[in-house]
Amino acid sequence: EKGGKIIKIPLGIKRIRAEVFRDILMLKQVSIPKTVEYIGARAFHGTAWIENQRKLSPMVVVNHMLLDGSSCIGDITIPKDIRLVCGWAFANGLGIEKIRFLSDQVRVEAYAFRNCIHLREMTLPDGTSVTFTGIADRERDLPALAKQAVFDCLNCFKTSPDGVLVECTGNISCLTIAYGITAIGEGAFEEGNLLTKVTLPKTLGRIGRRAFAGCKWLEEVRGATCVKSIEAQAFAGCGALRKVELSDALQEIGERVFEHCTALEEILLPEGLEEIPEKAFYRCHSLRTIRLPSTLKKIGKEAFAFCKGLTAYEIPDGVVVEERAFVGVHRDGE
Repeated sequence: EKGGKIIKIPLGIKRIRAEVFRDILMLKQVSIPKTVEYIGARAFHGTAWIENQRKLSPMVVVNHMLLDGSSCIGDITIPKDIRLVCGWAFANGLGIEKIRFLSDQVRVEAYAFRNCIHLREMTLPDGTSVTFTGIADRERDLPALAKQAVFDCLNCFKTSPDGVLVECTGNISCLTIAYGITAIGEGAFEEGNLLTKVTLPKTLGRIGRRAFAGCKWLEEVRGATCVKSIEAQAFAGCGALRKVELSDALQEIGERVFEHCTALEEILLPEGLEEIPEKAFYRCHSLRTIRLPSTLKKIGKEAFAFCKGLTAYEIPDGVVVEERAFVGVHRDGE
């Protein structure tokens, strides 16, 4: 050992415990003898050595044990000589879409596929192909290895029995919500510090109160094709939010829903929406263009107050505009 940067495992050692060298950032060189028969989950996670090994190959293999494959992308095949896939080996492998196993002698430890949210297909050693579809897979009768993959991949989505997402773990910055989730529950992502982009499934019909409130790095929300309701303060305080794809199915938005979304530039509100409630877009300073639907009946108090960049909008005839709805807004020519 030299300043904690080099470790040589003595000849004769057979097992390396889980997480034993985890997060020793300065560890750059590791020598592992052939006598080592088992390496526990995340034994070298967070070390300079494992990072360097990933650069050499997306699969880090030692003595026929697959320690790490999290940087793999697309379709991957587990080599036939691999006898152990260590716990957490593919964890957070967001680029992994398909996995093929060639050997029926390989042992796969718990959480090997944790948060591999884009895994869509697994081919088992006997040639059986299993396609994953979403949270309904939790109830399917699947081979053991495929069943493990389902629970590992969907581990970050904590849902109620009716498919409402109540919590999401895993600290994933570019997140695709699993197919089958019907709603995002109250405060599910509130104050999330890493979330930058979210893609919603077609099964999602509701975004709950304060669901994304205070997600200061959230920039974009995609795929809201079937969202009918966005509840109060759902995106309040998302200062980096630039783009939200609103659904043509959208029927209601709650009070202060986009309040203080200071980077939001454009909103196209769909036909069928009847009310823009109080402070819905309050202090959205960068908002330049809005499209108001012909079905609109009411614009609430301070709905667009202090949207100082807003110049292009037309209010349909007959719409009730409450006090201070556009205070601090100056259209071109006014």
